[in-house]
Amino acid sequence: MVKEAELHAQKDQEKKELIELRNIVDTTSYSIEKSLNEYRDKIPGEVATEIEIAVSGLRNALDANDLEANKAKIDAANKVVSKIGQHTS
Repeated sequence: MVKEAELHAQKDQEKKELIELRNIVDTTSYSIEKSLNEYRDKIPGEVATEIEIAVSGLRNALDANDLEANKAKIDAANKVVSKIGQHTS
């Protein structure tokens, strides 16, 4: 019975992490899209396209339910969106 409880606790923890990561992905995607829309006219088209691809990849990673893949996509999207600052400052 204890082993069963431990197994369920581990599965519950994994589900919790996935839910939290989904929230981060949603928030990050929304924030990036908002920034892109705000500064689109001030950045090169290829940078805008690169950001759109990163956001799309971020949203598609959610379907995989893979924590590490989602974390990697979040990092990649945040790196790409930093290019907005390079062109607007």
